[in-house]
Amino acid sequence: MDIKYAGKKINLLRCPFCNGEPTVYLNKWGRRTFKIACDNENCIMVETLFRPSLEQAAKEWNRRPWNQVPEMKEGGWNMKIDVSNDRFGTVLNCAVRYSLGRRTYMPSLVIGFIRPLLPYINGKTLYVFDQDITEQQYFGGYGDTCDAQDWMRFLADVHKEQDRRGCERYKDWRQPHHE
Repeated sequence: MDIKYAGKKINLLRCPFCNGEPTVYLNKWGRRTFKIACDNENCIMVETLFRPSLEQAAKEWNRRPWNQVPEMKEGGWNMKIDVSNDRFGTVLNCAVRYSLGRRTYMPSLVIGFIRPLLPYINGKTLYVFDQDITEQQYFGGYGDTCDAQDWMRFLADVHKEQDRRGCERYKDWRQPHHE
């Protein structure tokens, strides 16, 4: 969507969550500042902060963790996700943290989703996987025996990927380390 303001043409992408139209808000009180929000009142998209220029608000609004704006296609959303993106890694870390210690289908689902992505995930995300899975032994364990085995195999895969890249591994401060 292109808008004109002060003689400049500014492009705003559709909402990344619901594909709604962006709405520009002008704060006329005090300094003239701008923010952008989705026009769908039921959308989960967080509006931008007020910025000193419309260009800065547009840059923040248009920032996406994937390579293209999602398009609605038959059967659901079609989007390319940059799996090396730090925000995507954060979502994966949240999924692992949610699943650790659960006695449901969730650990196998999360591990199964993430395992093929390991060669593409950034080193920071791998490190947090390593740390969280290692630390879980001190905070209630890994769930059922089968879940513990799955987590240990997944942790071994994380370690292999860290070693392949020469990335630092998490050091459990509770265990003696031999250098």
